Amino acid sequence: VDVIAAGHMHAGLGHQVDGIGIIQPFSRGQSFGRVDVVFDRAIRKVTRLQLFAPRLVCARQNPSAAACADGDAGAAVEYEGRTVAPDPKIIAAMEPALKRVHELQASPIGIALEAPVRRNADGRSPLGDFFADAMRAAVPGADVAAINNAARLWADLPSGPLTLGHLYDVFPFDNRLVRVSMTGADLSRWLANEIRQGRWSRVGISGVDLAVRGLADGA
Repeated sequence: VDVIAAGHMHAGLGHQVDGIGIIQPFSRGQSFGRVDVVFDRAIRKVTRLQLFAPRLVCARQNPSAAACADGDAGAAVEYEGRTVAPDPKIIAAMEPALKRVHELQASPIGIALEAPVRRNADGRSPLGDFFADAMRAAVPGADVAAINNAARLWADLPSGPLTLGHLYDVFPFDNRLVRVSMTGADLSRWLANEIRQGRWSRVGISGVDLAVRGLADGA
């Protein structure tokens, strides 16, 4: 193995470990990783690796932060001595699909919220509990449902009329429900471990009451 293209952790990486180049360009296709591999045909071996830090994919960048700039804001970006610019052919090809996406995002679902439903509020997860309730209702005979809302719920539900786009922003996945049989003791140990690691507000849960009490020293 000469090069590993890593993923899932969403971290930026461009290092060589034990002679193996490892790259990981964050997440969501917003940046790219690069490693140049020099291959000697005579000896049929890789003789050198040159790794680069992940680079954002944008034509203009905010100079005060590692983030792309919208419109004409920010500074122009160069790569390999050439100015980065959007490709008009790709923009034209994507335009019909983006139009359909924007129309779907704006589609009302006929429900209005009087107040936002947040992922984390006062050490609890109202939105996570709501999703957990829906999951438990979807599995006949389930006693408890839980969801890691920190990793799986990506936005709060805003107040006012809800759209399909709002729901997609909260849960942009095609995950399936998984049913697991465990004892009450196993469930208790798992929840205790989440609490010990400070993640109780990141767990949406349904079917049990979870009361957390801390000591004076924060333990």
